[in-house]
Amino acid sequence: MDIIGEKTTESVKVLGLDDKIGFGKYKDMTLKEVIIKDWQYVKWAIIDSQHLYTDVDKVLEYHMENRPTLGPNDIMSFGKYKGKSIEEVCKTDRQYLIWLSQNNDSFNLDWEKFK
Repeated sequence: MDIIGEKTTESVKVLGLDDKIGFGKYKDMTLKEVIIKDWQYVKWAIIDSQHLYTDVDKVLEYHMENRPTLGPNDIMSFGKYKGKSIEEVCKTDRQYLIWLSQNNDSFNLDWEKFK
């Protein structure tokens, strides 16, 4: 693989969705498995650490097709409402959920279940 502006002599494997990751905490898991299990890690490995070479468009497409859809009984695992159900957050700060659904790529919200 040639990297613009850099000379490389080592060969770099470009992973497909069914290939296994060869490093880190998800070593020996397929890229598909890690996308489902820990999307933030995949983003980090591709963008920040630059240790994962893959077809980013295919990775993103697979993630968007398979990201979880959360409903009222699911629990927030991060942020200022960590530990609260999404239904509780909806009752007290619906605007936050609207903002979150427009600005995250980790999950979908099932708005039909909130009506």
